[in-house]
Amino acid sequence: FVAWMLGKNFFSGCLTRHVSLNFVNALTMATPEEPISLETCEQQHREHIRLIQENLPDLRVHELDADPQCPDCMFIEDTCVVIGNSVVLSQPGDKSRRGEIPPVLDFWESQRANDSCYTKYVTNMSTFFSDQDDAEIPLLDGGDVLFVPDRQFYDSNPESREWRGDLFVGISKRTNERGAEVLRRVFKEQQDIDVHSVLVEPAESSNDEALHLKSLTTALAPSTLLISSDPISRNVRAQINTILNKKYNKSSVIQWVELPDAAPVNVTVINGTILFPAGFPKSQSIVEEVLASDSRFAHSKLVLVNASEAAKADGALTCCSVLFQ
Repeated sequence: FVAWMLGKNFFSGCLTRHVSLNFVNALTMATPEEPISLETCEQQHREHIRLIQENLPDLRVHELDADPQCPDCMFIEDTCVVIGNSVVLSQPGDKSRRGEIPPVLDFWESQRANDSCYTKYVTNMSTFFSDQDDAEIPLLDGGDVLFVPDRQFYDSNPESREWRGDLFVGISKRTNERGAEVLRRVFKEQQDIDVHSVLVEPAESSNDEALHLKSLTTALAPSTLLISSDPISRNVRAQINTILNKKYNKSSVIQWVELPDAAPVNVTVINGTILFPAGFPKSQSIVEEVLASDSRFAHSKLVLVNASEAAKADGALTCCSVLFQ
């Protein structure tokens, strides 16, 4: 069966970070209906990590200490992007989050210095364009970066541990085109991965908004993506279809699985284990039907994770970890 995401040994490591004592002051797009509970969030985050360790005993889970000065630090996905043996440290779009970067940079530098680790390249986005006088600096949250594996390649090479596919960067309130350009330069040169930009906004007049690209869609398997049906999701879906259909010169490159809820489109898939947000039975049923009808998921299992407190700060499952080889 397909190695990328669904194979047993594609990812070997998972980087996480503990919950800040000031998580109640985390950034939010809108004030939650119920106040954030730090105690509940800590319990849910510990359980999230426990479920990863229980279901993936061969995966090395690295836990960084929290920082009370960085309320959002548990959302470690936003601090870096990892493709193969290349790591790019981001420059978060909200200036208040840039203090989260140094300990994550230290971790990746230590990985690179260890001969037994796979990491070879570590790039700090903040060093790009620093010699130019114009005001726009590269901005990027990792939650705006979505890798879409190429099903045709992995169907033909089921044991491959290479990264083959396309990287999409959402141009959003937190990520700009210069941030996407840094990834385009780094990953094309180091990994031969094409990087495409998509706008995280509705095509027509709408009050809908989304924080990140991965608030709208994530990959369930190579060339299989989860999506909701709101206007902003429809626009992102159309943009991705246009880009891939043109690149591969064929239609229907992506199999879209449409869900009635927005939150469950964000799932974390690790070596065949699919972490799925709890509390969305209709969406869960649709995904379970997909798993049952597709032989690629023969060895996969769905694990429910309660992340209701993280959601109050616009967090989702993928926000809380960074996967690597």
